[in-house]
Amino acid sequence: MPDKCTGCRACAKGCPVSAISGEAKQIHEIDQSICTKCGLCIDTCRYDAITVI
Repeated sequence: MPDKCTGCRACAKGCPVSAISGEAKQIHEIDQSICTKCGLCIDTCRYDAITVI
């Protein structure tokens, strides 16, 4: 959810396959072709900016 992402990088740092990219303080994106759907990014995000569709 881009409107909630603060670019804190917590999700990217916690991703075991480096599927999340973005600069600090910018909206981050998840590369679905790399993502293993482990859920660590959801657990790490303090802003509820990541949802599973």
